[in-house]
Amino acid sequence: MQRVSFKIAKWLIIFVSLLELALSKIHIKAITAMFNVTLGFYLFLFILFGLLLIFLLTSIKNLGINSIFKITLTGLISIGSAAYCIYLMWMDYKSHNNIALSDFRFSLILLIIAIAVYVLGILFVIGNGLIEHKGAKKIEKKVSY
Repeated sequence: MQRVSFKIAKWLIIFVSLLELALSKIHIKAITAMFNVTLGFYLFLFILFGLLLIFLLTSIKNLGINSIFKITLTGLISIGSAAYCIYLMWMDYKSHNNIALSDFRFSLILLIIAIAVYVLGILFVIGNGLIEHKGAKKIEKKVSY
């Protein structure tokens, strides 16, 4: 049985992932103003791994170590690609005088919010998974005696 905190974290991650996909037009508008050609690739990775995170979160039945590892790895890849996307945007903004912060501010805010939600969600998933895993070990010990 899934805990309430896990369900809240799961649905929050799902909501933010779908929101990022729906608002990808804002990100695309922001990266067209940039001069870095790899920015689109990392934005694509961020959205793709966010969608993969949705599929992982909705397909798990019980939160075992394997599920925790998959969710954590996928979330960290998504977080890393979003963070690198922010870094590339900021470096491009600093190195070119003709890029205004207003051109990509909303995209930066959306990426930062997504990173924060993913980090908190992954921490909740890990915490709930460890609680379930410890509970399963206690039950095994009681049954084996």
